[in-house]
Amino acid sequence: MVVSEVGEGDFADAVIDDDDADFGVFQSHDQAPVDLLRRAGYLVEEPEVHGYRSGERWGNWYRFAFPSTGGRDRLAGLLPHVMLPALVEESDRGWVIHKSALGLSSRDGRYVELLLSRFGLRFVSVRPSDYVSPRTGCATAHSRGESYCTSFTTAYVGGNSDVREMGKLFPRAVVHFHVGDGRGTCIEISSATATLAAVYMEAADRIRRPDIEYVASVKVKFPENLSSEAAMQRARSLAGTFFFELAALRQAHPRLHEPLLERDRVRSIRPAGTAVRFPPQSVDARAGSLFVSADGAGSPLSRYLAYYQSIEYFLPYSDERSSIAKLKREVFSPGFDLSRDASLLSLVRTIGRQTSRSERESFKDLITLVLPLEKAKAIFEGLAEQYPDHFSKRGKVQHVTYLHPADATRAFPMQIADRIYDLRCRIVHSKAMGGAVGAEPLFPTDDEVAYVGADVELVRLVAMETITAFASGTLSP
Repeated sequence: MVVSEVGEGDFADAVIDDDDADFGVFQSHDQAPVDLLRRAGYLVEEPEVHGYRSGERWGNWYRFAFPSTGGRDRLAGLLPHVMLPALVEESDRGWVIHKSALGLSSRDGRYVELLLSRFGLRFVSVRPSDYVSPRTGCATAHSRGESYCTSFTTAYVGGNSDVREMGKLFPRAVVHFHVGDGRGTCIEISSATATLAAVYMEAADRIRRPDIEYVASVKVKFPENLSSEAAMQRARSLAGTFFFELAALRQAHPRLHEPLLERDRVRSIRPAGTAVRFPPQSVDARAGSLFVSADGAGSPLSRYLAYYQSIEYFLPYSDERSSIAKLKREVFSPGFDLSRDASLLSLVRTIGRQTSRSERESFKDLITLVLPLEKAKAIFEGLAEQYPDHFSKRGKVQHVTYLHPADATRAFPMQIADRIYDLRCRIVHSKAMGGAVGAEPLFPTDDEVAYVGADVELVRLVAMETITAFASGTLSP
């Protein structure tokens, strides 16, 4: 077997050598798959190229709407021409699409598919003649005499073709892992079905080569009927266990895709009119490195924590300043007398209160120190214009402090500090049953994560103010 490791960032996929691939099987001018989709009730638009020349490798791209009973909420999809034959084969399966979870299930609950993040798999280059599908060793398939090519389809090959034959036509070895318990339940990591790939590519709202070639999913097949909700919950649980097994064996470290993560991806384009300048101050290198690492984080929650850590880094400095200021007020008070026990006990109590303060109190003191009221309001107004209602009770992110600049009973910088700390607690205290923090934990695959972009930007802007506040010549200790 000719195997050589290659990669793209942290993500990888099983790849068959392109040399033996024949891309002439489905040419972009082949109208048959498009006609079949239209007959099946799909609304297919005229082809688009999306950065690739017509007829090149993937062929033209088609945006379409899935069959439905009508109405404005028809689910849209986007696929290259080469994937359309698989979509045609899948059109009669009656899948229920869970767009918010980037997954789908069968109506009887026996089949569930969930999209995987692009990060976490490894890939190797394999010649088509050397590729052997992991499905061939499935204990469940052998014990039940079932065809697992039919049960588990992909965007490159439908249920009526053998996976090994697929390798002679397409450049992707689509099945990474496939195992069964011998009693009817199987789990597989492979290229996504054409249906799920179409939903993802439309939701991502952008087309790049990795999005075409590395769209993978985890698929689960159950032996008995289940409700849609029960099937999704059970599949997530089994997938999590399987991911742990793979990570423990250092085979891979896959994870489910964060809901609509691509919509909130950090833009790398520099804003118009922004000029790069020579740094006017020297900032702390460690805090700066935490800030820089946030943009490269793989999920919104990871970005949030990296920005938070760049603020948290200065907590000891802030605590020192606060302690010294309070001790000076005590010592320089007109009633303070070193010869009186009462004065000394008052000083001891002040020290005790400072050492026993909670992290939240320390964090609020830090934000109050580095974020003046006018700056806090300016940050809020800019974000509130971009994300209307997000920071109010009508916002999608729950169990966090709501921001009200006009509230005279609470200092606005402290409101911001509480909100940042609340969300931090929901992320880091992601424990079974919610832990002991009194709020629901937030996990990377929760639907709520799709709405934390505004909070990521909030903590980013506050981190900028904090780091520059402690730059040389300002608040540096």
